Amino acid sequence: FYVTPTTRLEFLLGKQLPGSLSAPSLTAQGNLAAGSTLELDLVNALPGAQAFLVAGDVLARRAFAGGELVPGFGPPTTPRRRAPFVGRHQGQVQPDGSLHWSLESWAALPSGTELYLQVLVRDPSGPAGWTLSNALTFTRP
Repeated sequence: FYVTPTTRLEFLLGKQLPGSLSAPSLTAQGNLAAGSTLELDLVNALPGAQAFLVAGDVLARRAFAGGELVPGFGPPTTPRRRAPFVGRHQGQVQPDGSLHWSLESWAALPSGTELYLQVLVRDPSGPAGWTLSNALTFTRP
């Protein structure tokens, strides 16, 4: 397990789990200010595959398909408010191996809230039929 600070707004967590093309990679651009949009881009995923963006508010680090699923979900009774995007979001990987998401609704999150994002890709060449992107973490300013 490693954490690498980047020059952008996120930190990289965990290791990718490779598949057919190589290891899927997740990057982000934007910020978490109220009214802003966070752009997420996945590359190196199996074209045509189903992909699931998992967004959570807890660092879970659970074993999944021979890798590590970083995002988790806190109990719904916690005092913090969840943004509407926390959960799973499905998409289909484009022919070039990429997939894009735009996320908003940061105003619902109090300052200091941590978020964790990672993508699971259905890939028969991956361990247990899945590959995993790196995970990203953000802290709401």
